[in-house]
Amino acid sequence: MAECFLKLVKTGRNGEAMVVMKNFPPFIYGDYSLTMVKALAIGAKLTEMFLGGAVFNTKHQTVLLISLSALVFMVLYSLVSLLF
Repeated sequence: MAECFLKLVKTGRNGEAMVVMKNFPPFIYGDYSLTMVKALAIGAKLTEMFLGGAVFNTKHQTVLLISLSALVFMVLYSLVSLLF
């Protein structure tokens, strides 16, 4: 545990934390909230473009996630079908 703490102090970034759990080795957990905020901001911008200034709520987030997943699936399917 001391090694992990020293690694956190020496090389850790702002917002990272050390996680200690029973029966698991300690590890450093990064702060991923800023990445999530950036993704939600992009989603809000897309919602504004297509829906004309609607508030980006959980329904919009769900639809955006499903749409992006479907788009990724279609692109990957197309690439695989071109190869084989």
